[in-house]
Amino acid sequence: MNFDDIINEFNKALEEDCANIIKEIDNFKINVLKSEKNISFNAFNKIIPITLTSQQTTYEFTELKNESGIYVFVINSECVICEGFNKPDSCRAKLRKQKTSFSKGDILYIGKCGQLDSRMKSHLDDSVTNKVSSLKLTTPERKNLIGNFTIYSFCLRAEYKNYYSMIATKVERTLRDKLNPDVGQ
Repeated sequence: MNFDDIINEFNKALEEDCANIIKEIDNFKINVLKSEKNISFNAFNKIIPITLTSQQTTYEFTELKNESGIYVFVINSECVICEGFNKPDSCRAKLRKQKTSFSKGDILYIGKCGQLDSRMKSHLDDSVTNKVSSLKLTTPERKNLIGNFTIYSFCLRAEYKNYYSMIATKVERTLRDKLNPDVGQ
């Protein structure tokens, strides 16, 4: 097998994973909350859905500790987009579409990270050490979203962790193109 064949095989496997991730998100949209048994992934070994409550003030994502991969924020109940959502000082991730509310099943955001637990905290933590410059849900104009979404984390298989950057970048780009999230690049 030559190099081009290896790259083509790799791209095909990741495209298959992207299609399966989209199937999982579509399952959520039609209220099928458990994974289809016949869906398998090439580069990912598990899906971890997390739904927060609006009453939570601290966030621990122990199930994501030492995990890397892709994550998708999916709206699970209709909610209003507060005025000022796109304030220039709130964060880099802005609404990509003109709308006044989110509906159930809308894709809010797609991201990737080599340390999923700390990235989830940084999206939700309003402490001074919050380093994430993308989707910050800590501003008054965005806090109402907490409790109105589920985060689906697709964790990379351990044997692919050395290739995280290459795999995650390709899968994230493909998912953004196909799912067209409301917030982000």
